[in-house]
Amino acid sequence: RYWTTTYFHYRYACSIPLGDEVLLTGGRETLTTVSLYNTGGWVRDMSSLNTGRAHHGCTSYSTGGEQVDWQYDVTLVLIILPQILLVTGGWGDINDLDSTELLRPGSDWQEITSARLPRPLRGVRVSTVDNRVLLFGE
Repeated sequence: RYWTTTYFHYRYACSIPLGDEVLLTGGRETLTTVSLYNTGGWVRDMSSLNTGRAHHGCTSYSTGGEQVDWQYDVTLVLIILPQILLVTGGWGDINDLDSTELLRPGSDWQEITSARLPRPLRGVRVSTVDNRVLLFGE
């Protein structure tokens, strides 16, 4: 089964929750599409994936933070945790995939050759626990 947005069909897409929004990546009819949605519907399209994929895994994780010091005798530590978005594996136009792409703030999707899966895999599930990316699948 699939669900329909008012903008695209996202059969076999992957979703990444981002607070009160959700990012939908790839999908059977939308292999390279990345779109942001909230409760009001479609917000905007983001940078497209380099490799079209469906039945893939996706998640987000945080980089480090940075410290901000206020003047006077008070120090306030402000933690800013930019989200890195990750997609991996899945099915491309004709083959299963072993590639991984990251989207860093202010950048486009980049394939990370050092993060290839051990073999092409579709139907993988990816979660982030304690800022560690875990991949499940055969």
